[in-house]
Amino acid sequence: MTKYILVRTPKALIEQNKIGIGWSKVDFSQFTTADDLIKELKSEHPRFSRARKQVKRFFNLKQGDVIVVPSYKSVLLAVVSGEKTFDPDFDDGHGANQISVNYLKQANGKLLRIARSDLTEGLERRLRIRQTVADLKDFSNELDKFIAQKDNFSLKNEYLHILATEQETFKDELIKRLRHGKTRLDAGGYGLEKLIKELLQLEGYTDVEILGKKNQSGIADVDIIAKSSSNPFAPTLLIQAKHHRGETSAHAIKQLMAYEYNDSDDDAHVQRWMITTADVNNETAEQALTQGIHVMRGNTFAEWLFDHFENLSDDTKLRLGVGVLPTFIKT
Repeated sequence: MTKYILVRTPKALIEQNKIGIGWSKVDFSQFTTADDLIKELKSEHPRFSRARKQVKRFFNLKQGDVIVVPSYKSVLLAVVSGEKTFDPDFDDGHGANQISVNYLKQANGKLLRIARSDLTEGLERRLRIRQTVADLKDFSNELDKFIAQKDNFSLKNEYLHILATEQETFKDELIKRLRHGKTRLDAGGYGLEKLIKELLQLEGYTDVEILGKKNQSGIADVDIIAKSSSNPFAPTLLIQAKHHRGETSAHAIKQLMAYEYNDSDDDAHVQRWMITTADVNNETAEQALTQGIHVMRGNTFAEWLFDHFENLSDDTKLRLGVGVLPTFIKT
């Protein structure tokens, strides 16, 4: 049976007709079954169980399975061709375990981009869940129709390609400004926390609280708690926000793990996130994976911000140093 899976993959792999996830210390291609792989990961990392489902979904991908890769205002579609490879040095390990795929393209050879505005509300909402690997089987019929009609998107597809190029230029400048303090966000990390709060509210989190400093004893600390009654996949988020320039260390991971959260929600529906404007080295990323903590590093944060940019308040745009007047896209 064909599987339909979302994979958030490094953009550089798209050019190589691949998808990829982390775990740079373990070569998935050396294992015969997902169970054998999971036993190895468990032996190395006792708290691995939180990431078990995502690893299993990725490992079990077979030839013919359909992959959805989120992009700016669009999604890319690919079909698995099957070969597993391992490159521990790729993107500092963030895309070490790779699977070859064939990205759907149009007759002119350009990638097929499906506008998010053409997706059903249910699928669009599902894409907002920022898991690295997620099951999309409930949307198989919708995705099959897009594949069958792939040659009917020529005009919009060209427009989306232009937007994607513009996004890369804008994103690079935006993250540079954030990292080097060249914005008018409030100092001391509070400005970043307010920005994250606004983004979460745009994604439907109606109860978002920025906590005071040192809200628990010892190392434990969370900056933001966000709740959503309409998001069954991630109804509660515990977030540690870091407005850093170079690299964010594993200290933030320790802060999140030490934080005791007592609520009626099942712990399985509580996601812990480290969101940083900086980069995260491979060792810290691996530690986060084994602890079941999600990491959003600077480049990904810039993409998230850009995805919602048009809906940000004018005050926030001005604080980021970006004009609010409409401009023409260069065609």
